[in-house]
Amino acid sequence: MADDRSPAPTQVRPEDILYGKLNPEHWDPETGKVRPEAFRDKYESQSFYAARLVSGEDVLRQFAEFPFAKKLCGKSHPTAHDLYEKGYGIANVRATIPIGLELVISEIKADGHVNVTAARDHAIDFAEALVALSQDEIFGR
Repeated sequence: MADDRSPAPTQVRPEDILYGKLNPEHWDPETGKVRPEAFRDKYESQSFYAARLVSGEDVLRQFAEFPFAKKLCGKSHPTAHDLYEKGYGIANVRATIPIGLELVISEIKADGHVNVTAARDHAIDFAEALVALSQDEIFGR
């Protein structure tokens, strides 16, 4: 049986779960509620990651390599845990949301990255559909 996390098909499937990074001001860790502001930014496309290829921790780990994370955490090699402690989180959404809204979805890259065009035009739909993951769900405890 093939490993479901293998990068074989590069198209998003309706049964896919997509992960999105949450900035501290975009969610409430106590309730898990995601604010529509998470999708109202200057970018035409929003970044998501296919859960069949990466874990929530993998997503935070990728962002931990960005210059903002190094500055925020005050270290040259911050971890996914460091970002979580600074208020960053992960949420998931079923791929049926962007598919049903007929949004343009890029192919899945080798690192699991997917662009969803015009998600910001449907910020409320996404915020209501997203489920913020608990620390245990992100880090597998």
